[in-house]
Amino acid sequence: MNEMNPIPTKDGKSPGAEKMIKTWEEQADLARSYLKRAHRRMKKWADTKRRPREFSQGSMTYEGPFPVIKKIGNVVYRVELPPTLKIHPVFHVSMLKPYKGDVEDPSRGLSQRAPPLTTKSFDKEVDEGRCN
Repeated sequence: MNEMNPIPTKDGKSPGAEKMIKTWEEQADLARSYLKRAHRRMKKWADTKRRPREFSQGSMTYEGPFPVIKKIGNVVYRVELPPTLKIHPVFHVSMLKPYKGDVEDPSRGLSQRAPPLTTKSFDKEVDEGRCN
């Protein structure tokens, strides 16, 4: 038995047990091949919609626009958000959209939404007894 194959492979004296182990191994191999095939097909269709997107430090992103502070990983960026938003400032590249401003009317691309405000605080102290 190993990590990739959870089926015991110990030699035994029972021919029925040997046959059952062989059947399990065949079924596990068949299941792995079907999973690989399904993975390839899903990847093929997912890649048709995938577009490479890169943001440099200081480039603007929607909704805001908000500037990119830095690239953290291959597809993860830290964005400078106003303190009133109170959300985590790290986003996957698929969640970011490049900001394209209008040269003739700079206010055109700005958000028409009301500025984000937090009106209520839902922070509650938890009793020490409830945490245990």
